[in-house]
Amino acid sequence: MDEDLAGLVRHTVDDLEPALRNAGIEISVDATGGLRSNVDPDKIRQVLVNLVENSRDALREADAPRRIQVELCRCNGRARISIADNGPGIDAEDLPHLFEPFFSRKDSGTGLGLAIGQRTIEAHGGRIVADSANGSGCRFEIDLPLTITPRENHETSHSGRR
Repeated sequence: MDEDLAGLVRHTVDDLEPALRNAGIEISVDATGGLRSNVDPDKIRQVLVNLVENSRDALREADAPRRIQVELCRCNGRARISIADNGPGIDAEDLPHLFEPFFSRKDSGTGLGLAIGQRTIEAHGGRIVADSANGSGCRFEIDLPLTITPRENHETSHSGRR
């Protein structure tokens, strides 16, 4: 479906915000409007929920202020959704294994969330990457293809012709 990504991101964060606030975690959203992608909103929402919940779990032992920042912007002709926290970060030796099935450093959980999330994003023509410096938080970036609007398609097909 041709989905408004800003609405999807904001709605997802709005649903999660009360529980995060109760846990002493501030979450903020900066979502550029007008970015659309052919995605299954329920599947992308589940990936976002999983990433925010992973950040919440990482922040449990972090000192205040505890923050999660969610951003949506246009980057290199694609939509980029970033979810970053100011938690303890991820050890460098763990980063290459984050998306492997059953890999987890949590005491509970299956280690399948990120693997399923990666498969979901790739099925939508996108990619997901993680970046972290131990002790300074973690950032996940999801890039998704943008829907070309009829106006953009018209401009593209006539560019360079006079």
